[in-house]
Amino acid sequence: MKATIVAVLIMLIISGCGDDVLHREAVYNGIAVNLQTAKGMLSGSKYSELCDQAMKLMRERLELPDNSAYGEIKRLNKDRGPTEVSTEAYQLLQLAQQYHKETSGMWDYRLGQIEQMWMNGDPDDDALSGAMGTARQTRIVLSDGNCAAIEGDGILSLRRLVIGWAVDTAAELLINGGVESGMIAAGTVHRCWGKPETGVWTVNINLPDNDSTYYTIKPAAGALCVVSDEASSPDSLFRMVDVNDGYLLVDKSIVTAWSPTAAQAAAFAETMYVMGRQQMYAFLRSQDSVGMFILYPDEIGYLGESNNIIAPWVSIQTK
Repeated sequence: MKATIVAVLIMLIISGCGDDVLHREAVYNGIAVNLQTAKGMLSGSKYSELCDQAMKLMRERLELPDNSAYGEIKRLNKDRGPTEVSTEAYQLLQLAQQYHKETSGMWDYRLGQIEQMWMNGDPDDDALSGAMGTARQTRIVLSDGNCAAIEGDGILSLRRLVIGWAVDTAAELLINGGVESGMIAAGTVHRCWGKPETGVWTVNINLPDNDSTYYTIKPAAGALCVVSDEASSPDSLFRMVDVNDGYLLVDKSIVTAWSPTAAQAAAFAETMYVMGRQQMYAFLRSQDSVGMFILYPDEIGYLGESNNIIAPWVSIQTK
């Protein structure tokens, strides 16, 4: 097994924005949440109230209280169902089914047992093979009346999808409330819309082992998710597993996906992380609204590569 690639520093910056930008920061369930918004024509009190509501919504989505949608899914892992779940939990399970289908099973919601095995050390091949077999025989079953069940013995693992879903719901609350421009980041999942009065919303990705060079991405409205092979990263969810043979792939270090929604960007970034490059480009052809930027290590450093959607937004910088 190759060594884990060193941590990747991902920072949010605003280039030259004025005093109309409001900042909120918090850590929910170990996930760093950063909200930056430009109020536009809203009054100060309404603007602040909306931002507080968005942060409250993020906390409720991410901290896993018993009455949260994610908490319901964790209980479903134990109880198996069938049971009635909330509309929010039902929507999450629908998204899991949708992205599993859209990626031909490469994004897999059934890897909870394998996640635990990697977190506890390198599992042996026989144990891993058995867990993969169990995962493949598991599926979500949804029926009328928001009724959900799990068939088979596998464990659902939806954490990064939940992060993307939380970011989307908070962003939509702000947009519907009249906030004209903003960026929300939870871990390495980001969503932005509009433009601040001055400058742009920007995500920077530092090269591992390099303090002077980084890539900057200035995305169009939509979502970015960054996935790297770093088990110790604060937002790391699990060491990615290839569902075909069960082995960690470390031939690439950093994958960034752009999509209209944060939930889809999260699922597709994880999907591309376990793909070879040719398979990745074939996948992108089937999903023509998805942007991709990857950083590969080689003998002389790191190579950046992107498809046509995201390429105009990426540039290399030196400090």
